[in-house]
Amino acid sequence: MSSRQIQDERVWVVCTRAEDLPVFLQTYPPSHTSLREIEWISVRRSAEEARGPSGPLSLAQALSQWKKLPVCQRTNAKANELALETGELTGKWLVFASPESVNAIWAAVASAVFEGRLGPMAKVSPAMESASEGLSARAREQVKVLICVYTCDYTNEGDVRRVREQLRALGVRERLKYKTDMLTHLDVYAANRNEHNAKTFVYEL
Repeated sequence: MSSRQIQDERVWVVCTRAEDLPVFLQTYPPSHTSLREIEWISVRRSAEEARGPSGPLSLAQALSQWKKLPVCQRTNAKANELALETGELTGKWLVFASPESVNAIWAAVASAVFEGRLGPMAKVSPAMESASEGLSARAREQVKVLICVYTCDYTNEGDVRRVREQLRALGVRERLKYKTDMLTHLDVYAANRNEHNAKTFVYEL
């Protein structure tokens, strides 16, 4: 079954059954889906598996604790501590595809999620605007579309590496970076390095 979900006023389209995937892929090909209407196109094998167990600390409380810390103490070690306290242990490999190749790569990733070869969830950003014919050839070469391939527990390095190897088997052979969801929640990015003392990515393979 596929559905539209609204998360914080952001619209996702989600497929949750393998038998619905062919129609879902035809209905929402990333290269012909607008980011103005939909923020993410997602496949999810199991909502419970993707979410994982919750801890005694809420994400709001974790973010509040983080913001109260001096910048020098906003480290990966502290982010890991908050992840364990909240149960927010999910993370994702970041795959960047060209607008021309994104549909094929996304179809392969989505199928592999339902086959159990990857983690419980993946999502792709709509790319219709990225594939605009108004862009010059040089500009089009620079455009990349993000696919996030999730794992349940970033502390399980064996499973994180297993998913990376499965992506390689699907043809994704360039070096990839892995980011935890907790670092995303804490707004840890390379662009705002002056606001934290943490590495943005925890694996790079």
